[in-house]
Amino acid sequence: MLSYYGFWLIINYVDKKYQRLHKVNIWGAISLAGTTCLYLLFLISFMIVLFQLSNFSIKLVISSCFTLFVCESILFSLYSYKYGINYDKNRVFQEKVHYSSRIAWKRLLVDAILLFLSFIIINKIQEGRISFSNDYLLIFYVVTGLWFLTAIVTYKFEKNGYNKTIWNYSSPFIKSWILILFGLTLSIFLLKSYQLSRFEIFGTLFLFGTLEFIVFTLIFILYRNNHDKIEPYSKPNNPVLGESLELTERHLQGNNEIYSTLNYLIQVNKKDLYNFIVKVIEIENLQAGSVVMLDTCTSFNILQHKSNSIFLFLNLHKLNDFRWLNQYLIQVHKLTINGGYIVGNLETIEQYKKRFFSKMPLYLAQLLYIPNFIFYRAFPKLPTLKKIYFFLTNGKNRAISKAEAFGRLHFCGFTVVAEQEINNHLWFIARKVKTISTDQHPSYSLLIRLARVGLNGNIIYVYKIRTMYPYSEYLQEYIYNHNLLDDKGKIKDDFRITEWGKIFRKLWLDEMPQLINWLRGELNIVGVRALSQHYFSLYPEDVQKLRSKFKPGLIPPYYADMPKTFEEIVESERKYLLLKGKKPFLTDVIYFYKALYNIIFKHARSK
Repeated sequence: MLSYYGFWLIINYVDKKYQRLHKVNIWGAISLAGTTCLYLLFLISFMIVLFQLSNFSIKLVISSCFTLFVCESILFSLYSYKYGINYDKNRVFQEKVHYSSRIAWKRLLVDAILLFLSFIIINKIQEGRISFSNDYLLIFYVVTGLWFLTAIVTYKFEKNGYNKTIWNYSSPFIKSWILILFGLTLSIFLLKSYQLSRFEIFGTLFLFGTLEFIVFTLIFILYRNNHDKIEPYSKPNNPVLGESLELTERHLQGNNEIYSTLNYLIQVNKKDLYNFIVKVIEIENLQAGSVVMLDTCTSFNILQHKSNSIFLFLNLHKLNDFRWLNQYLIQVHKLTINGGYIVGNLETIEQYKKRFFSKMPLYLAQLLYIPNFIFYRAFPKLPTLKKIYFFLTNGKNRAISKAEAFGRLHFCGFTVVAEQEINNHLWFIARKVKTISTDQHPSYSLLIRLARVGLNGNIIYVYKIRTMYPYSEYLQEYIYNHNLLDDKGKIKDDFRITEWGKIFRKLWLDEMPQLINWLRGELNIVGVRALSQHYFSLYPEDVQKLRSKFKPGLIPPYYADMPKTFEEIVESERKYLLLKGKKPFLTDVIYFYKALYNIIFKHARSK
């Protein structure tokens, strides 16, 4: 009885059927109840066979599971009838996967040989010689039959299996192995064949599963290395920052087709998304055929459309699943007209963390989130480890911050005009306003090079430790226009800065690599801060000219004068530069010791 309830609780927690119940129709509710009972029957059978508990009543076990199935089916059906939702399965926007009916006979033959070898090896270990008893032949016949049936049910040997990630490719093999174990233990339980050797049963299955995993993983690796069809995008020859485009305004007759397309969002319970779109974009003036709605993370459906033909491109699939994200955005940039829109969504790092912690107890989530953080956030940014990451995941479910997603959009010629959180996803609307950037060094690693205005107005590349999310540098103008500056001349509520980046900035650890620029003669010890081109453009023209006469420095006059507003910062730098023009060495010495005093005794810190 305790085992029965214990297994039932475990199955409910893992399967999350109560969380899924409101998302299915009546047949789906019955399916959930049936799945629970099958899992329960499997676990009980497995326990009885493993520990040879021959006293268990077959009738009691089966009748208990059947009674549970009937009760749950009735209750779940009533609940689903009242609260469940029905999806329109006839829509063509959803990208579907069609499995090939053709069988890869070579792989089937290899798998059959592995199964036979597993029997031979276990038999040799058990008997000391190859000798098939009647009991062992019974196990062989049952397992072989189950192996063949589960291969058909799970599409284990479909010919197009190499076009998946390694996890999706391995999934049918794992399912098949579990189903064989389920069928075998259930057969032994129902036939009461407890005299069969547990070592021969479970040893054979374990060895077969291990050999299968090793052999077919190697085959997958070799095939993918020789048939990888995904190529990085070759960037066009455009200006680095992207040139502004002449926007196209649409003043065309309204069309019922447009409303029919967007009304699909209401049918699939995305009314909030529909309202978000119509609030920002005037859809009544759109032309028929100028709106495209997809749910895809591949390039196939996107490439079916002509260049400069789309005014509104809507993709329901999240950006986290795109292997070549920049390539996708550049393809959309080609398809949309000047002034056209792209609507998309992503699950931000914060939203993913919220979902991760909601799936399990707090102590378990805290324990598992650390390796999860390392794999999904650190691996993709490290030169060697990112190859392993993308090989294993093919870019699916990658961790993307709001800053990185918006930065990539601006890098690829769009500007974000609206954003809204809907169902724990961040939805955005971006407009095509400029050409694609050709910057060959978008920052992604821990040590970054940032373009700054140096002596005589020349661009120098300053080394720093990353404290912002990747691609944040392309949001400089966007973040200034939306957040403006605080009273200390810094961007207000800058979402580009990471949590650990704030700590690095307070301790000046992010500035340490600038010693390389000092050794190269690009920076002085004391001097005005090296600024980006956009931030530099905010200064008055006379201060810009003064700044261009001197090298930037590691310790700015800010720490000596402690100004409180942007205007005061400008005046502090003007005063310093005028003094430095008269007495360079003495001015730097005075400002150095003033800054040192404020840092040590007044705890002056960068934000």
